[in-house]
Amino acid sequence: MTGSNKVLVYHYRHNGSPIIKDGLATIKQEELDQILRDHPTLHSKSKRIPRGVMAVEILQRDLLTPAQATRFDRYPNADANVAGLTLPLYVVLGSAFAGKYAELVILSTKV
Repeated sequence: MTGSNKVLVYHYRHNGSPIIKDGLATIKQEELDQILRDHPTLHSKSKRIPRGVMAVEILQRDLLTPAQATRFDRYPNADANVAGLTLPLYVVLGSAFAGKYAELVILSTKV
């Protein structure tokens, strides 16, 4: 991915202000890389957006680092829904017609 590509980013936080404007935004890949460099306590993970969906559920396992995922995979709350996102129309249409926005990058605080 080059720095000029745009990515859909959601910042999950249980308190405080989001790093991304309004918590959900389309930004350049280079901006995302800079955010991750500036905030080493943030973890990023990509989640597939099925074509044409209007909403995406963020699950507990979407917030875990790979090491945490291996440890907590068998816990009952791994599939718990922690946030439900209604996607903006430009994302739904871009996904359905142009194949854009196939992934959502989720930012969360490392535990």
